[in-house]
Order: sequence, then C-alpha cells, then structure tokens
Amino acid sequence: VVLAALLTTVFLSLFLARTIVQPLRVLMRAAVRVRLCLYRLRELTPPRPVPAGRGRSVGEHSGDRAQLIEWCREFAADVEEDVTIDAGTWAGTRFARKRYTFWESPDGVPVSMAGVNPMLAGVAQVDPVYTPARFRGRGYAGAVTVEVSRAALATGAESVVLFTNAANATSNALYQRLGYVRVTDWAVYDFTQHRPRPRPYARADGARGLSRRAVPRHRAGPAARAVADDLAMSDHSLGPSCEGPPLIRGPTALR
Repeated sequence: VVLAALLTTVFLSLFLARTIVQPLRVLMRAAVRVRLCLYRLRELTPPRPVPAGRGRSVGEHSGDRAQLIEWCREFAADVEEDVTIDAGTWAGTRFARKRYTFWESPDGVPVSMAGVNPMLAGVAQVDPVYTPARFRGRGYAGAVTVEVSRAALATGAESVVLFTNAANATSNALYQRLGYVRVTDWAVYDFTQHRPRPRPYARADGARGLSRRAVPRHRAGPAARAVADDLAMSDHSLGPSCEGPPLIRGPTALR
C-alpha cells in the first residue's frame, strides 16, 4: 500500500510538472519584488530606556481616525503598496480590520503606531508598525511594538509574529532586541505573461515579414494555458495573505 501511494505521488508530480509547471515557465516570467523575514516572539524584552510617553488604544480621541488613516497611507507609500487609503476607501482596505495602538508623547501628541491583526488559531500578527520620519530615531517604534505584543499575549495569543523587509537592517535588529526570533525567509514574486517576439519569415515575393503569432518551443496544454491566462488577468495576490509586507498590485505569490 505504501509503495502504491508513493508511486502515485511520483506519477502525479511528474504529470503536473509536465502539463502545468514546464509550460508556465514558457508562458510566464517571475521576478522577485521583495524578500521578507518572518519573526516569532520568544520572550518580550522592553527597550531600555523606555522613551517618555505612553501607549493608548486608537479611538480614545476624536481625531484618532483621521490620524490613523493618514499614517496608514504613508506606511503603504513607504512599502510601495499600491492601495488607495482615504476616508471613503478605508473600510475596504486590509488596514480597517486591525486593532491599533498609538504611542504618544507626554504632551499627548501621537508619535508612532502599531496594529495587530485579528487572532487566528492562537496566532496574532503585528502589522503595521510605523513612525513618521520626523519622530524616528527616538525609540518610539520599539515602545509601541512592545505595547501591542504585550496586549496580544494578554488576550490569549499563543504566538505573536511579524514580518520585516529582509533588506531593512534597522527593523530586523530592533525586533530581535525586543525578543523576536527569526523563523524563516519568504519572497514576494511578480508574475507577468511572456509574449515571445514575432519570428521573421520569407514571403513569396522575397521580402521578409513577421509572423503574427510566435509559437513557444514548448507547447502548453489547455490546463497550463488556463492557469497562465488567470495569472495574467488577475489583479489579486496569490498564496497566503502576508500583511505587513507590501501586497504587490498584480499577480503575486509568496513562498
């Protein structure tokens, strides 16, 4: 029985590779958009010294919503996320589903923010963390991250995770100091449809022309062509939702 199952698995793998994967290599082109690091909280370690101020839930003051929308829009621009964020579109964005905390200075001015996704299967994801440029370098991001991480644990989260851009040495070092441990690396890919150049041919009168359709060297079957068409026309992300890192407009996949 085990041998039969193993042979079946091998056969299906070879079949899929032949009918879908190989043709897609001809029909599609993939390019890495950004590389990501996944972190999980091991032991929360507050920064020393803690910057002056306090953390508070967003929504306590009347102007919080406008401030939150503005900062989420700035965050999305920083990470090159193609999304429109304003009062009219807010409810339809991924940012509207989160719980947010502001870190505010002693005089009550918000200086940084962090959000947490709804807990799923005991896992809470911190996203986004944002400090406007004029307030950076003062420890506010670390302080507000500790606040939301502690709150997630207090509400029953078994694990607290977050993503970082692998190229951002500052954020990677910060979260490690706060007690987050690197788990694995991911990559976000953009897929575009490959359109071969028309091939020249000799016309009957001796002149050279271009064929209207260039046939790929490897002919794709109907299944592969259907998948390629869906990828080319789609304007949604493929694969698990990796919120926090940029969600790239157009066909994307995560691994």
